[in-house]
Amino acid sequence: MALGTVRRSRRLQPVPDLGPYEINVGALSTAHAGQIIAVRRGRNTLTGPLLFPPAKSMTKPLLVLRLGEFSVALHPAAAVMVVPEGYKTTITIAPRDNEAPNRSAKGS
Repeated sequence: MALGTVRRSRRLQPVPDLGPYEINVGALSTAHAGQIIAVRRGRNTLTGPLLFPPAKSMTKPLLVLRLGEFSVALHPAAAVMVVPEGYKTTITIAPRDNEAPNRSAKGS
């Protein structure tokens, strides 16, 4: 049986550098419990240890992830990053090339 690619909505785009660490929410299991998970929700990134495998949400077809003190509901096809043992997550904030602010020198 050939496995096809999972179709994603336009907003859910994988990050090429994450390759082997990226997984769909529906594929998370008890084996991932205790590992650090990074989830992107809109303009926010939520990271923390996965306490339990995903649980069914009251709103179908969403699954609820419990990351540390926070719960987040995601579609089973949504991509999350599993941080491997011995690694840490670093978030870099930088302007996009096409949206770099035009700063003028103050006091000139």
